[in-house]
Amino acid sequence: MFATLAVAGLFIACSKKSSSSTSSGGGGAESISSNATPRLALSGTSSVTSGSCSTVLTVTSQNSAGATTAVTTNTTVNLVSTGVGGYFYSNNSCSSQVTQVTISSGSGTAAFYYKKVTADSVTITVSATGFTSGTASITVASNGS
Repeated sequence: MFATLAVAGLFIACSKKSSSSTSSGGGGAESISSNATPRLALSGTSSVTSGSCSTVLTVTSQNSAGATTAVTTNTTVNLVSTGVGGYFYSNNSCSSQVTQVTISSGSGTAAFYYKKVTADSVTITVSATGFTSGTASITVASNGS
C-alpha cells in the first residue's frame, strides 16, 4: 500500500512498512526513512496499599514520538508483575481476575487494576506482539495490620 500527499509544494510518500518523505520546492530534496516499532506505555498510580485494589492503570498504544495511536485490530496485551501474590483485574472492585487486556480496534487504550496482599515494590510489564513493551514501578505499602 502506497500513498502520496501533496500540500503546498511538499510531497509526502508513505508505505505501510516504512515511510519516506521527500520535500521539493525551493531547492534540494530530503529523504527520511523510519521503521520504528510502536510501543506500549503504562500510566496510573505509583502506589497502592496492600490488600486494596489500585486505582485504574492504563496501557496506551503509542507511536515512536509518544503520541497515542489507535490500533487497527484488536490487540491482546499481556500483563506481568514481579514478586509473588500480585494479580490483575478488569474491574475496580478487584473481583474479576485477568492476565490480559485488549486494546480494541479503533482505540488506543485499555484499563486494568492491580492488587497485592503483601507490601513490596513491583514492576509491571505490558507486552503485545509487534510492540515494544512498557513498564511501571508500583510500591505496595503495608496496610498497617
